[in-house]
Amino acid sequence: MGSTTLGTQAIGDLKSSINLEASTDNNEIVRWEVRGADKAKITVDGNKAKLTALAEGKIKVIANADDGTNNKAEIEITIIVPASSLELTVPADRIDDKLASGGKLKFAPSFGDKYGDPSVKNVKWSYEIIGFSDKQATKEKEIPKDILQLIAKEKAFFSFNKGEVKAVESEKYDDQRVIIGYKDGCQEHGIRITATTTDGTNLSVTKTIRRADPTTKIWLSGEHITEIELDEGYWTPRGYLLMRNTAKLNGVNIKSSNPKVVAAAIGNDEMLRFLAYKKGTATITVTLRDGSNAKLNIKVKVN
Repeated sequence: MGSTTLGTQAIGDLKSSINLEASTDNNEIVRWEVRGADKAKITVDGNKAKLTALAEGKIKVIANADDGTNNKAEIEITIIVPASSLELTVPADRIDDKLASGGKLKFAPSFGDKYGDPSVKNVKWSYEIIGFSDKQATKEKEIPKDILQLIAKEKAFFSFNKGEVKAVESEKYDDQRVIIGYKDGCQEHGIRITATTTDGTNLSVTKTIRRADPTTKIWLSGEHITEIELDEGYWTPRGYLLMRNTAKLNGVNIKSSNPKVVAAAIGNDEMLRFLAYKKGTATITVTLRDGSNAKLNIKVKVN
């Protein structure tokens, strides 16, 4: 008895139908039987049959000798609903392409349901450490195999396990970059992770994560503003939001403790602005999304 897997849709290496053929030593015609026939359609032509998947479940196809001997051959078939797509997601308060030293970032697979609720629940993970020839980490540079082996042995720069990326502490990263960077000629290093579906569709998605420069604080340009007063009912610029790292302005979360009193946002001019709705007080908190936990709290009073 053999076994195989079919999908309700054919994607990648996953097929939605299978051709079967039975043979006997006396060349007699067999009698076909399908247990779980509501989940598949079978078309018979003598000792040949074609089975097409219809719905998720397990079925058994049996070819019976029709000569009274009760001899038979059978195959078990698992029918799955394949994923129509694959994406990797991170928590809503995080960015997926930057990770601060000492931080960690958890990726989770998200399966497309165009064909119904996907049967697959897990993915196969793989990763590689990559190098860049510039400090801005924009120009990728190939790392020699022996240096990659050294990186793996020393567990340098980043580690990865079951979807979670961890970046070594800043001081350790700098030490490793001096030693290993001298050997591979790279100014910066990152990690590239790949997830692949395990249902036979072979869908895959890849993410490249670069290290964010160490961040100890966030502040507003011009002065260290921690408290402001506003008049009710208008937007007001308070200066550029500055950070000691490589995160862009879309790499921050902005939250108001009392959004009915005051809200804040970053405009197209990259100015942090406040909108005062009514009299009262609130705290605006700006937090980096790179895992550094750096934040800025601004107490706001609306007159």
